[in-house]
Amino acid sequence: IIAALLGYIGLALFVSLQVVVTGTALITAYIGFLSAQAIGEEGAFANTSVGRWLSANSSYEDTALDQLGLVVSVAINVMIVLVFLPLILLMWGFQLGDIQAWAYKLATGINIGSVTISVTGILSGIVVFVIGYFLTRWFQGWLDGSVMARGKVDTGVRNSIRLAVGYAGVALAALVGISAAGIDLSSLALVAGALSLGIGFGLQNVVSNFVSGLILLAERPFKV
Repeated sequence: IIAALLGYIGLALFVSLQVVVTGTALITAYIGFLSAQAIGEEGAFANTSVGRWLSANSSYEDTALDQLGLVVSVAINVMIVLVFLPLILLMWGFQLGDIQAWAYKLATGINIGSVTISVTGILSGIVVFVIGYFLTRWFQGWLDGSVMARGKVDTGVRNSIRLAVGYAGVALAALVGISAAGIDLSSLALVAGALSLGIGFGLQNVVSNFVSGLILLAERPFKV
């Protein structure tokens, strides 16, 4: 309005058009964010068509479906940002070449000291970890329901083996995911040292109880 009153009709038309178009894009993106949030709520993904199909054709439990819903929610949020952010920048006059250069820089890596952080590497690590996690859950269910159940293995032994496989599978998936993200595993030595220091000062009881629980699961000295 001020630009129009001052005689800058072209500027007024440009700003008005950009406000309307950008507002429409932001409202659409906001609706997408709300949809992603709804999918990520507890029990919501299981009620979708994909969730019902997975529940009927796989051995996924409700907890696994909820976790998958969280992953889908995060993926939708990322897709919305990747689609609407460049679109809004283009609306306000940024050149496509500049946006492509910024995207390439983010994808190939940003150097922070001796560490290189790239969106592609982070996404690859997350995807690898998620795949490894769900493969571990599937293998746990198959091992418990198809192998040990047929062998009439004791319930306590079955639970112990299932938990051990779960811990090992998640740990392996985390290591492979970190490696896929381009992070040198040797650089985690500092983190491991800090964790060891924390354990030495204040987490002795927690670690002791955890190890004792693993020993009880393995040896099963008591039966109910």
